Amino acid sequence: FNAAIAAWSRSGQKGAAQKAEELLRKMETLYDEGNNNVAPNVFTFTSVMNGWAKSGERGSAQRAEILLKVMEVMYKQGNKAVKPNVQHFTTVINAWARSGEREAGEHAEKLLERMDKLYKAGDMGVKPNSFTLTAVIDALAKSGERDSVTRADQILKRMEQLYKEGDVDVKPNVRTYNSVINAWSKSGQINAAQKAEGILKRMETLYEAGDEDVKPTVISFSSAINAWASSTDPGKARKTYEILQRMEKIYKQGDKDVRPNVFTYTSVINACATCYGNEKEMDEALYLAYSTFKALEDSDYGKPNHVTYTTFLKACSRLIPTEGRRRKILSTVFKKCCSEGQVSENCLAQFRYAAPQDLFVNVMGGIRTVDIDSITVEDLPSEWTKNVKAAR
Repeated sequence: FNAAIAAWSRSGQKGAAQKAEELLRKMETLYDEGNNNVAPNVFTFTSVMNGWAKSGERGSAQRAEILLKVMEVMYKQGNKAVKPNVQHFTTVINAWARSGEREAGEHAEKLLERMDKLYKAGDMGVKPNSFTLTAVIDALAKSGERDSVTRADQILKRMEQLYKEGDVDVKPNVRTYNSVINAWSKSGQINAAQKAEGILKRMETLYEAGDEDVKPTVISFSSAINAWASSTDPGKARKTYEILQRMEKIYKQGDKDVRPNVFTYTSVINACATCYGNEKEMDEALYLAYSTFKALEDSDYGKPNHVTYTTFLKACSRLIPTEGRRRKILSTVFKKCCSEGQVSENCLAQFRYAAPQDLFVNVMGGIRTVDIDSITVEDLPSEWTKNVKAAR
């Protein structure tokens, strides 16, 4: 039974977790009927819980938590073979983190509270570790609950303090820090960008001091850039550009883990496209957007994709003050996008919004349609859209 359950749980097939649980229920029935050879044990429950945690199916986190509660009840009734441990709790917390449900963070915190209570009562087997606490942070980061980012940040600080006091089991690692940076980047809170970059700088300082476990990666830098891009803070275009330059410098010094990618460059352009301020700041944002776009074109990190072109068109539309220059650059950029086969529905919509009608009609001139405003990517030459990935 255990082998079959493990196979279903690892298969990744739709409905596999349900199949694994059905086998568990069958084992329980046979055991209740007196067949001691098929008694479910820790391995059995672990496999089924892992199946639900990895399934991504609706309600999977709740199903995993129900199994954990069943184990707790069975253990209290005297079945020592199913005693829950830190792995089981962490698996359920990870299931909530993957669930995408809004209350995931709350469920994860309640599980952590249960673990703390059991541990303080003497159950050493459920002592939370860095994997547990990082999973709770991840659940909070993805939940979007009110104040979830503050709670995630508090857990990180708790881990740092406990580690300083000698508890090596809760030492924060790169995934822990990345999860908190990501939480700040998505929070929409005032000063979120400063908080995110502050954590990144903390990682850099710790790594330079010899802590290999917190070595920043491309995710660390990109999340910090995204935090600035999502903010309404003045000077955010310059901030993102400076972080990108740091990445490039570190990468060229030999650190392959911080190699910038198309997403990184596009996030910097997005920060420029959505900046606010006086004429000087808007001019600088335009310069930085162009410099970033050109640098990506000339790099070996990848080439501008449909999202990059859409974002750069938005930047040109918002930041170029004179109509004649704006018209010329919009035309040049969109034609380049067409020649690269990167025109997506969003890119077409952005060009339609940004360009004067006569320019849009002129560029679309060869396309036969009753209404020029009704053009979709389906009406465009295939050469214009051939390299768009997952856009339609």
